[in-house]
Amino acid sequence: MKKTLLYAFCVLAFNVSSQVSAKLYPQVYDNTTINMLNEHIKNCQADTLNLCPLTAENPIESVARSAAEQHFPYPVIFIHGLTGSSDTWTTFYTHAINQNWTYGGWLKFCLNTDGDNSFSNITNQLSDVADFNTNVGAADFYLINFNTDANGTGYGGDKTTSTLSNQAAIIKQGFALKNAIKHVLKATGKDKVILFGHSMGGLAAREYLQNKINWQADGQHHVAKLITSGTPHGGSNATTANLFGDVNERSDAVRDLRRSYLYSGSQGVYLFGGIENNVTMHDFLLGDFHNTDVNCNGQTGNIVQGLNEKSISTNLDFACIIGDWRWDLSVSNPGDGVVEVKDAQLKKFYTIRSETFNITSSLSKRLHTQLTSYTSDNFKALDEPDYFHLSYTVKNNTLYNGFITPQASDAETQMDYDDYVFTLTQPQYVNISVGNIAITDLGVSLFKSSNLLTPILTSRSENRSKFTTNSIYLTAGTYYLEIDGWANSISWEYPYNFSINPHTTTPAVDVQNPTLKIYPNPTNDRIYFDNLKAHTEVAILNIYGSILKKANYTEGGINLTDLAKGLYFLRVQGDNTAYKIIKL
Repeated sequence: MKKTLLYAFCVLAFNVSSQVSAKLYPQVYDNTTINMLNEHIKNCQADTLNLCPLTAENPIESVARSAAEQHFPYPVIFIHGLTGSSDTWTTFYTHAINQNWTYGGWLKFCLNTDGDNSFSNITNQLSDVADFNTNVGAADFYLINFNTDANGTGYGGDKTTSTLSNQAAIIKQGFALKNAIKHVLKATGKDKVILFGHSMGGLAAREYLQNKINWQADGQHHVAKLITSGTPHGGSNATTANLFGDVNERSDAVRDLRRSYLYSGSQGVYLFGGIENNVTMHDFLLGDFHNTDVNCNGQTGNIVQGLNEKSISTNLDFACIIGDWRWDLSVSNPGDGVVEVKDAQLKKFYTIRSETFNITSSLSKRLHTQLTSYTSDNFKALDEPDYFHLSYTVKNNTLYNGFITPQASDAETQMDYDDYVFTLTQPQYVNISVGNIAITDLGVSLFKSSNLLTPILTSRSENRSKFTTNSIYLTAGTYYLEIDGWANSISWEYPYNFSINPHTTTPAVDVQNPTLKIYPNPTNDRIYFDNLKAHTEVAILNIYGSILKKANYTEGGINLTDLAKGLYFLRVQGDNTAYKIIKL
């Protein structure tokens, strides 16, 4: 079991006004910039031609293409679905901008540059994929836009380019995502990204992850977490009911999304494998798909291994958002109006740890297209990892944000645990600073990689909005920081911040040559003295000279089990010497 310490704290009510006052986001955009971005959204909402996308292509020029401040261990790349664009994420984009997330703009790709729907190719210089991202800046989040024409012009809303770029083959999307990740890693200096895909966008992310040929130059995928929202992992035949007026039924994307074909009855070749031909993929009474080249190698008739037949990496975190709409009449089983519940669950196809967030709705409009607007559920899915082996890597002396969010019903525990990992290259004193705390009780625990059962330091906020742990002396090596707390309905709106602060501190006490023998030293639990009079008062101090506890010496020694591991100093009544002791 991953958790070895479960704190028996009940969820306590807290004062909302204290949360608001604790909302201390780092200032990245000034108010003028935020107002300009919001005004952009307002103006574009009146554009019925969708020529003015709601999500800006680039940040406002004053912060565009710069080394913008980054708040999180890893940047997030959002990927839209069939016939979508960057505007799929307008609601989340607006919230993030108002919370001072830095925005890296669009990552634009045209996936059918020659406009020839009868031919696909990603294998050589004649590739259909064009990358229009030459100057990506550092930021917290980015929006993929496959709704881009061959000239590099991107569109928002429901406008689809004549190239059908946002209805192209999923293999092309995974190929493009390789470049998107490369750009973001270079721009941010991070070693991983988080992928968040809506609908077909989740399959694009899987296409990247499950094909090592798509991975980065070092042979690694560099993905810390995959979140899929309403993704048809088991396929979807919803477009046959003409639910989407802008869908080209013969497009490569529709071909790849099929659970099965109407007339042949065969399973979808892209997802479940099969032969690339019109006999297998017979879906129309008159006519066929524009092409049957599922693997986009310029040939047809190949035997294709389906995506669900391929292995998936488990060295990353997973979450699934699944819609369950009460008026879903478009499919034979419950779902979001487009994707059935069973087909949206990645754990149906793979043995992985993945948290599931179910969204139910009685809205008259289809839930599938609304999933990305449920911002609180999106934040729940973005939750930091609960397991040490998936910990997000953080740097020392750097301020990060994290979130205490409600956990999924299939989570191991309903307390939120956020795990991070850092490295010390030399022995140092370390303390952890935590701020912007918007819940009544937030905990910090520190573990050494060689012993994940017992923390070497624990501390709790105890109704404070910020605190700094005691300093602890650590040897060189790898350490895990775990932050925990009970979430409430709005805690996701108030990110805590933290930093790991190694330092070399001269103790605030004057250490003299000891004249009193103390044993054992170092110690696991108690210390004893030679020639010390009974009932003499002994004080234990931290390295700053603050008194942590006092006790009268007896034959039982001085009990140190309530102290965290580290370096301390001891003063004896009537003796000006500060004696150094080490707690193991």
